[in-house]
Order: sequence, then C-alpha cells, then structure tokens
Amino acid sequence: MQKLENLSVLILTYNRFEKFHRCLKTLNEQGIRKVYLSIDGPKNKTDLKIQEKIISFCRNNNFDMEIKINQFNNNNGCRLGPIKGISWFFSQNQFGIILEDDVIISKKCIETFSVLLEKYFYNEEFLSISSF
Repeated sequence: MQKLENLSVLILTYNRFEKFHRCLKTLNEQGIRKVYLSIDGPKNKTDLKIQEKIISFCRNNNFDMEIKINQFNNNNGCRLGPIKGISWFFSQNQFGIILEDDVIISKKCIETFSVLLEKYFYNEEFLSISSF
C-alpha cells in the first residue's frame, strides 16, 4: 500500500473558507501531506476576499503539508472550473484523490482508495474509483 503522506489530494474550492478549512484539517489529521488546491476565479469582490483568505491560510498554514495552489483569474463556473482544476492536477500527478471543499473523508476511505489505486492503476478497465 502506498504511504498516505505520498498520496496527492486535490481540493476543488471557491468561496467557502470554513468548509475548506475543515476539509484540509481532516486531511492533515489523517496523514495526507501533498495537497493541491484549485480555486475557480471570483465573480465579485466578496468572492475575491474569501479566496485571498484561503490562499493566505494555505501559505501560512501550521500543518505539515505541501500545498500547491492553482487560482483562476476568471470564473469558469460549475462545469469548466472543476474540469480545468482536475486537468491541472493530473498534469502533475498520475493518480490521486479529488475532493470538493465540503467533503470530510475518513482515514479508512483514504486507505481503501490507496490500496485500490495501487491494485488497479495499470488495469485499463478502470477509469476511476469513487465513494458515496
């Protein structure tokens, strides 16, 4: 099984600092160390202020995490924003976990994903593994 600290996780976010913070804190508590953050561009000044707070928090975080940030200047919307964020993530990673900022994922789920990613990575019959 791949070590959790080597598993990359993408968080797709927009303007929900509290939800993002809770998601990031949970990942930190579970041993995730490589986080990618994709932020869709703001629609207005209020969104921009919240996004600046998210970015500032990431740059000054007290977690033992490496956080890479992808921030779009223009708002791409609910369809293209995630697509562009996921494309950016996979331009730098062969595989990983993708979360929206309001998702709290258990350590058991992360461990299961890690095992399944390793087991099925080279099997072309599998395109993704998901959880509900």
